[in-house]
Amino acid sequence: MDPDAWGGGVGGALLSAAEAALAADGFTAAVLWVLRDNPRARSVYERRGWTYDNAEQDLDFNGTAVREVRYAKSL
Repeated sequence: MDPDAWGGGVGGALLSAAEAALAADGFTAAVLWVLRDNPRARSVYERRGWTYDNAEQDLDFNGTAVREVRYAKSL
């Protein structure tokens, strides 16, 4: 996303729509993975009620291992 667009509410609106769609399809909980070293994204999820559940894994990104952390939320 273009940094000039950060903070405009688009990401939050997309996240809310995804949560609503999952709930409408009968899901009661959801998980997502985010890069550990992305504090901006992690802050967005935490402000919207997602909780880091201490699970971590490495993702191979073009031959480089990057660390992901898992967040969970009841819907």
